[in-house]
Amino acid sequence: MTARRLPGGLFGRLALLLVSAFLLLHLVTLFTVRFFTDRQAARNEVADQAGSLALCLRLLDHVREQGARAELVRRLERLDTLDIRLTAGPEPEAQSGDDLSLYLRFRLLDSLANLYGLPFQADHLRTSVRRVPASRGVDGAVTPEARGGMIYQSQVAVLLHDGCWYSLIQTGVAAGPSPHIALLTLSAGSLVMIALALWLVHRLVRPLHRLASVAEHFGRDVECREPLPEEGPEEVREASRAFNRMRERVRAAMAQHERMLASVAHDLRTPLTRLRLRVEQVRPAAARDKLLADLDALGAIMAGSAELTGDAAAREAPVPTDMAAFLESMAADRQEMGQDVRFSGQCAEAFPIREKALRRCLENLLDNALRHAGHAEICLERQPDGLRIDVLDRGPGIPEEELQRVFEPFYRLDPARARHTGGCGLGLSIARATARLNNGDLALFNRAGGGLCARLLLRA
Repeated sequence: MTARRLPGGLFGRLALLLVSAFLLLHLVTLFTVRFFTDRQAARNEVADQAGSLALCLRLLDHVREQGARAELVRRLERLDTLDIRLTAGPEPEAQSGDDLSLYLRFRLLDSLANLYGLPFQADHLRTSVRRVPASRGVDGAVTPEARGGMIYQSQVAVLLHDGCWYSLIQTGVAAGPSPHIALLTLSAGSLVMIALALWLVHRLVRPLHRLASVAEHFGRDVECREPLPEEGPEEVREASRAFNRMRERVRAAMAQHERMLASVAHDLRTPLTRLRLRVEQVRPAAARDKLLADLDALGAIMAGSAELTGDAAAREAPVPTDMAAFLESMAADRQEMGQDVRFSGQCAEAFPIREKALRRCLENLLDNALRHAGHAEICLERQPDGLRIDVLDRGPGIPEEELQRVFEPFYRLDPARARHTGGCGLGLSIARATARLNNGDLALFNRAGGGLCARLLLRA
């Protein structure tokens, strides 16, 4: 099985591994038990037949008169499982070397010597055991009581004191375990073990799912202060403790970064104000206007940086909102400003959003579309797991290799989107950051036929 055919999740892979191991263990156990059970059943049957054959040999040896021996043979042959014949030579001609034949020979010699005091010379005794599945029967004849077991046919060639060879054939059935019962037992045991394995894997994987969920939530809401429960196996508990420590360090670093940025912005505000006052006294007017534009750009960069790292939007509580009305009002506001912005779509139920953060995200996307295309269209679509909001334009688009880099702070395209279009390179970065504050994400796609699609996906 290749890696691509394996289940993708840890639960599926562990479950597959444990279930496969349990099934393999059951199969090995079943075949092992069946092998030793059949072997023991065969030896027991051959031992019983050895006792019967030893008794027959004792009787044949005891009766020396030919007529009486013939009558004894006729009486013994009335037994369904015994066949006695006088032969010209030993049948079988040679001693069989398989385990059951040798075991039959050992039991015969032991019984004859110890019970009846009839020691036979090695050359005067041949044994052979024929093993036939009961489903096939002996010579094609299947008896109802033989079904489900094995038929053992023991044949003994013996040379009696009168110099005649006798062939004795004893047939018996060793009933083995029913395959249906064995299959039922295996199935029941497998179901119990599979259920236990799935429950165990679920208990092992559940803390990992919780860790992934908390990590995803922390990525969207840094202010989430509920610690991750430290439970499960030792390795998972250690991972949970490491995550909790990392979260505290990240939160402390971000807080320090925000305080530093706020301090820098505060300290720069006074020098910028003094510069503006001095620049306003510069002559001629053309030089003054260029200097004032540079100061405005510097102020915009400071404001955008503070907005990108600030936590005011993160502290805003989500509020159920009529999304169609919200987006339609944004489009109407732009139309009142003389801008070409249209809205389409609907959403029947209210959707929880951080309104200020989402508005800032969409404002940046609309500004970007209007700056480079002169028009924009907002499309709303309800999806099973949330909302999809597309901001579309028919502008020059973005090269495919730059679609991700434009989200980097202060990154600008050149020459596709030159500096004369304005902005400081923070609009898309702020848009993605505020989108993630609303449990969503932002992606850019080039449209067929030209233009750009800024797709905002908000999860419920």
